[in-house]
Amino acid sequence: MIKRLTIRNFKRFTEQVFDLHDSVVLAGPNNSGKSTLLQAIATWRTGLDHWAAQRGRKAKRTGVSVSRLGFTAVPLREMNLLWQDRKVSSPAGPGPSRLIEIIAEGETEGAPWKCGLEFQYANPELFYVRPLGAAQMEAAALQGFPPKSAMEHSVVLIPSLSGIARDEPRYDRGMQALLIGEGRTGNILRNLLWEVSQKDEEWDSLTGHIKELFHIELQKPVYSPADPYIICEYRQRGGGRPLDLANTGSGTLQVLLVLAFLYARPASVILLDEPDAHQHIFLQGQLQPTDPQCGARQERATDNSYPLRGYIGCHNPGASYRLF
Repeated sequence: MIKRLTIRNFKRFTEQVFDLHDSVVLAGPNNSGKSTLLQAIATWRTGLDHWAAQRGRKAKRTGVSVSRLGFTAVPLREMNLLWQDRKVSSPAGPGPSRLIEIIAEGETEGAPWKCGLEFQYANPELFYVRPLGAAQMEAAALQGFPPKSAMEHSVVLIPSLSGIARDEPRYDRGMQALLIGEGRTGNILRNLLWEVSQKDEEWDSLTGHIKELFHIELQKPVYSPADPYIICEYRQRGGGRPLDLANTGSGTLQVLLVLAFLYARPASVILLDEPDAHQHIFLQGQLQPTDPQCGARQERATDNSYPLRGYIGCHNPGASYRLF
């Protein structure tokens, strides 16, 4: 079992140590790093798998390469989005790279073990992963890495929503409907935001709600037919470089997806089947109709799986939902 995780320079964490137990419930404000911790564990395991698969008979101190398309732990538009504040170089300027370090410590059948990895940025499409301190390790130690006890820990990350795509092209309404029908609603989030951004009043209202709730500033989506992908970014409170939308917390994405639907499809009926699978209980409270003039309503129905299905329709989403 993994008992401790140390994270350095990964996404929002400059350096953080987490003591873990058999069962862990992460509780805290939205966009505070809960998803980042889970992604760090998944990234650690993904790094181990790439090292074990590519090292061959001759271990490499420089590490093994991992492409953006082959990296499945976190959706990324560019590799530098894994680095805290996207800083991949030493603060002193040209010189040593700024490494991500993820160190897992655990115990298997009473025997303690420790397994650390370091990640080095190469370019927007590639990074290298290797054992922590590989430059100083003997060849035999490199060849024997990772510890067998660490490899016995299989990690499966099941994100909320249906996941958000690392790259999202512009889809017409027909393709959007197809993706919704396939349960891949997260794959059209940037499309919805781009549509909302075409109307200044609606965009200002949406971004105001998100800023009030999560203390981030959404940037207007960027799209050009010359580049098939929609770029959606945000800034954290206090400024800093803009980050890709996929970097924010899952709770933020959950609320943003529902609100994006309401703003982009003002005449829509939004059906949330088994709402606890879409939003945890605290976020469900942020989407409640309060304005009697909007005509919004909720209906309850009972089936064998869950006693509530949300049925919500409104002509003015900005007025109809209390956000708190």
